[in-house]
Amino acid sequence: MQNVIFYFTGTGNSLQLAQGIAEVLGNCEVINIAKHSGDIPTGVERAGFVFLVYFGGLPGIAHAFLKNLSIQGDPYLFCVANCGGSSGVFLKQTAHYLRQKGKTLQAGTSILMPENFILLYDRFGEERERMLFTNAEQKIAELGVTIRGKQAAAFEYAGNVPFRYVGGLFNRAFIGLAAGLDRHFHISDRCIGCGKCERICGVGNIVLRERKPVWNHHCELCMGCINVCPVKSIDFGRLTQKKERYINPNVTLL
Repeated sequence: MQNVIFYFTGTGNSLQLAQGIAEVLGNCEVINIAKHSGDIPTGVERAGFVFLVYFGGLPGIAHAFLKNLSIQGDPYLFCVANCGGSSGVFLKQTAHYLRQKGKTLQAGTSILMPENFILLYDRFGEERERMLFTNAEQKIAELGVTIRGKQAAAFEYAGNVPFRYVGGLFNRAFIGLAAGLDRHFHISDRCIGCGKCERICGVGNIVLRERKPVWNHHCELCMGCINVCPVKSIDFGRLTQKKERYINPNVTLL
């Protein structure tokens, strides 16, 4: 295994980016961090991280993964922030975890993808989604040149100056709240007990009881469950009742 990319995804955007970079690099393993203990063995030449931006920074599962990650040897390290807007302190946080291990984040970038956080935003139109997918392919191709050549690429931390200092606190505050916010998910009589919500949950937070989903309060708020439901039977309070669902059409999640 010459190259490896670690990812976490809710509705498939990060998986699409990880697979796209892997295809450009070749000889690359793509690993879901929800199913990996967290180590980069000796012999890996390039290792990357592709995560969704979560309230201006890393999702909770990515914080834990990078904190506990063991890196053997001296691989070239890169990171991609999958975001619907600004990447905030995402790259800054990633670089910090790597510095604690005596390593350097040698390339980092953000790539805009379709919005899936339907608690706040509605789904983009199909035309805009196609445009974002096209732009993502172009950016992946450009990034691939940098990664293949193991080039050190300068990158700027996104966000205004005040946010660079308080963004980490903002990010961690919402992470602390996220786990229990799944109490606001509820199902309607339309539920058919298909189990897709249970299977898509990357952290095993959902179980079916009597063919109905139950959330167990260690949620990442990745929005996979609410978006994958084929009959739109899952809602988050009243915030999502009239919003369109989104699952990335370019990858297979289930």
